[in-house]
Amino acid sequence: MKLNNTLTLLLHKLLFPILALSLFFLFSFESCKSPTAPKTNSPDTTSNNFVWSVDTIGAEGSVLNDVTIINDTLAYVVGILYDRDSTGKSDLSNPYNAAIWNGIKWTKIKIPYDYQGQKIFGTIYSIFATNPNDIWFGYGNLVHWDGKQYSEPIIIPWFQSQANKIWESIDRNDLYVVGNNGLIAYSSDQGNSWTQVSVNTTLPFQDIWGGTDRIGRQQVLAVASDKFGNGGKAIISLDNGEASSVSDSGYISSLSGIWFVPNETYYIVGPGIFQRNFIQDNEMWSGPALPIDWYSFAIRGNNKNDVVAVGDAGSISHFNGVSWYGYTQLLNPIDRLVSVSMKNNLIIAVGDRHNDGVHYYGLIYIGKR
Repeated sequence: MKLNNTLTLLLHKLLFPILALSLFFLFSFESCKSPTAPKTNSPDTTSNNFVWSVDTIGAEGSVLNDVTIINDTLAYVVGILYDRDSTGKSDLSNPYNAAIWNGIKWTKIKIPYDYQGQKIFGTIYSIFATNPNDIWFGYGNLVHWDGKQYSEPIIIPWFQSQANKIWESIDRNDLYVVGNNGLIAYSSDQGNSWTQVSVNTTLPFQDIWGGTDRIGRQQVLAVASDKFGNGGKAIISLDNGEASSVSDSGYISSLSGIWFVPNETYYIVGPGIFQRNFIQDNEMWSGPALPIDWYSFAIRGNNKNDVVAVGDAGSISHFNGVSWYGYTQLLNPIDRLVSVSMKNNLIIAVGDRHNDGVHYYGLIYIGKR
């Protein structure tokens, strides 16, 4: 059934402890296989046959906000993570804010933020990487890893917001950061100087993505929305720090994510997955019939025939070039997936697990094909 805003709140805040505890043991630390996923041999389609592992990370109060896969043996997740102290409670005095994956296990790490001469380790909201030696971490401002050291905080004075999402072009000429209150920061020199992008909205930006089409033209799009409110929505096209609006025909007000292949296919997600083939015309955004109909927070892909969307209730759906397939064996009412990364035959999705609507933990789903 379809999840509305009221049901979202009930699932996260009013779950019965007995149900939550039983599901915790059912879904924690297990591998989930999809034996009935259809197999295809066409060069235009990809396989839905991912084997899933589900795990929590960190003690109570831990949350993961974003993820990036660099290669098969290197990935990062960011948020806030705690160990347990000698009494078994979360050690709030010694937080971590990231974890690194070597292809086998996760190791919690600390990304430093220098504040008035002291290193602090606060919540990280976003991450973006083009390679192992070019990684951006989004606090309220930015920290950059160049392969040898973390930078001093990169301050954007007028960017009075948390860095909700980051996108950087592979050639490292264009760097965008989006935040609340309609704020977009643009840099064309690897973050040394910044331009405030003027947009016709004060809505919080939820996501940004970019790419280059077959003839080398770059395209960058960002989505803004009040998400669960009624404040409206906006899709913004960005070009060298200049912004223009994109037609919003055919989709409802709540938007959470965007992903696309320039001039071939475009997806936006929220209470459904919406698609169109062209961006700068009046084509309607259409919503495919989905096997899993929960709120989708994020979408990413390898190509137009290999796309994944994740969301509430541990929902994960994959598009193989022909149709969407839902991994219904993963569904449960205590997991929320808010970000996803996909690279080749690997998917990593992150979020939080609410055992009883109050106690929550960092959450990682890994799919291998």
